[in-house]
Amino acid sequence: MIRQKTHLETKINDKEQIYICENDTSLTEALQGLDTFRSYIYGRLKEQEDLKQKENTASETEGK
Repeated sequence: MIRQKTHLETKINDKEQIYICENDTSLTEALQGLDTFRSYIYGRLKEQEDLKQKENTASETEGK
């Protein structure tokens, strides 16, 4: 079977970013998918921020 897909593409800092979805995906469904990715990325950023804060706290405690 041959399927047709649609993709959204952008470049940020010379790095290509592509979101691929089924051809019959509505704009609302595409937005829901992008929101899922955004939530995932926010979660990962929060984890990194928490880890950095924990490391900073640990190094401050060791310095005392």
